[in-house]
Amino acid sequence: MTGTGDKGDDEQTTISDSTDDPDEQTKMDDAIEEAQNTESHREENKPDNQSSAVSFNSDQMSPDEADRLTEEAKSLFPDEEHPIFANKKLLQISHLPDSNRIVGRQEQIEEVSNLLFNAIQGGDPENLLIDGRTGIGKSLVVKHVIRLLKWRGDNMEDGPSIGTAYIDCKEDNTETQTAISLGEILNEPAKTDVSIPETGLARTRYFKRLWKIIDQLYDVVFIILDEIDKHQHDENLLATLSRAGEDEKIDAKVGIICITNKSQWVGRLETMSVSSFQQHRISFSAYDANDLRDIMNHRKDAFQEGVLTDDAIPLASAFAAQEHGDARRALDILREAGIIAFRNGDSQVTEDHIREANDAAEKSEIRERIGDEPTQSKITLLALVVLSNRVRRDSDMFKTGEIYSMYKTLAGELDCKILSERRIRDILNDLSFFEITYTDQSNEGLRGGRRAHHRPAYTADVMEEVLLEDSRVGELADEVDAGLVDHLIQKFSD
Repeated sequence: MTGTGDKGDDEQTTISDSTDDPDEQTKMDDAIEEAQNTESHREENKPDNQSSAVSFNSDQMSPDEADRLTEEAKSLFPDEEHPIFANKKLLQISHLPDSNRIVGRQEQIEEVSNLLFNAIQGGDPENLLIDGRTGIGKSLVVKHVIRLLKWRGDNMEDGPSIGTAYIDCKEDNTETQTAISLGEILNEPAKTDVSIPETGLARTRYFKRLWKIIDQLYDVVFIILDEIDKHQHDENLLATLSRAGEDEKIDAKVGIICITNKSQWVGRLETMSVSSFQQHRISFSAYDANDLRDIMNHRKDAFQEGVLTDDAIPLASAFAAQEHGDARRALDILREAGIIAFRNGDSQVTEDHIREANDAAEKSEIRERIGDEPTQSKITLLALVVLSNRVRRDSDMFKTGEIYSMYKTLAGELDCKILSERRIRDILNDLSFFEITYTDQSNEGLRGGRRAHHRPAYTADVMEEVLLEDSRVGELADEVDAGLVDHLIQKFSD
């Protein structure tokens, strides 16, 4: 009996587990049997808290016990339809809806398809850069057009063989991880005889296997890099992918579609030394309240007939419109409102459910955004939201110097190292880049120069509540409530 293993990239080695000596063979057989018995004993005596499947063993169960469990399960999970939801997946962010449910984006669909049309005719595909805020349909439009493009190519007589791959750069954020995922998505091992191991190869080896897969299977490949700004090696990755044909690594054509929520990343792209990545830029504008209302009306059959009251969708769309027209937020609110109604035993989703769902959605998003921020960043952010919550003046924006004064007070109370104003300016820039805050640059005259002004990206009192949940920053809760910052508040008020 023989097995093969990877040695380097292409070499194979044979491993023998047999012997010509009968005594040695008997010893090996005994050792194998003992190991099997030991493993069986371990399975039978596995602790309850060890990783394992979670289920009842029906083979060792009496009929009466089985009937009892069935009745108990039915009481929790009845056979009748869900009283609130009819098709809950319509409200899931990951759901790619039919074209009749895509609202307010026909212009962008046509623009993207026009730029990619050349690929159907056998020409070089265009590279695209799609930018705009979160939740305004960027990924939805790109996936929709690419899906139709592939369908058209697959059903044309003598049409090109088109491969498509979607990469979430938050998850696959290194070149090696991206190459592995691309290989797994595009590969058909029975046709290529190429394997993509999860580990064990150098980056260049993974890309060599990827090029081999692409050339054997496709004429054109479209690679979607969503949230490219989250990729650790974005510049190297774009260079590697865009130069593949130029460097004669592949004969097939590769089109790259980058999607980003960060306008700052678009500016950084201009400074990258990736001349091979020539792209067309398409900027998406935010949805307004009417667009959001239409989007939700096109998906209201996610709920049972009559469950949504007349004011549910208008209120959810109004809340989401306040958050820069975020359709993702709108669908989150609707879905969460339905869950709250079901949990409360209510038969309809009302305005009260929508309001509660909006508060929960905002807190959840803030926790996700700031949860991993270091303590100094949280103190800086708390300084801004404390000012926003307590200073009464015409502008809701605060200068870096004002935030720094409040930061020093808060950091001193926590006995933390007080950073320089320049370092706090860098932290504020980072918070703005990740859209935790908003920053405007204004010109304050010939002598004043340009100054940055900042405000929270979310409701300030909700941000303060979430920040004070942190075990370290939360030590400031009593001091803030007790008026620790009152002397500064008066100074900053008009």
